[in-house]
Amino acid sequence: SLREVNQPPNKWIVYEQILRIPYYFVYNRYTDEFHCFGLVMNRYQPLSMNGLGVWLEEAELGLGLWEGEYQGLTRQWLRWYDRDNNWLPTPEEREKQRADSAELEVAKLRQLLLAQGISLPNDQ
Repeated sequence: SLREVNQPPNKWIVYEQILRIPYYFVYNRYTDEFHCFGLVMNRYQPLSMNGLGVWLEEAELGLGLWEGEYQGLTRQWLRWYDRDNNWLPTPEEREKQRADSAELEVAKLRQLLLAQGISLPNDQ
């Protein structure tokens, strides 16, 4: 057709037929529709979704819709999950986990010092 001659191919065609990207995801943030396609015999076919989203065996990761707050906005977001259906932590969640772990470690060390009769300036 004239469109094929006069215009570059659309993203779907480029990913499917030229680059052969194994997965193609479509997410509409206005309707929260999420569709996943996998390359099967050189054509994208719809992938079946589980309760969270779609599991990508080769990547050992899943991609699904998560409802929660991220960057100050509460809504549905695309988010990766692991084999046990645990959402992978965001950078902010990882930082909070690290800070919580550090605080716990400081509290343990403080208790060990107190048990040895050593008090710290903040213990008064």
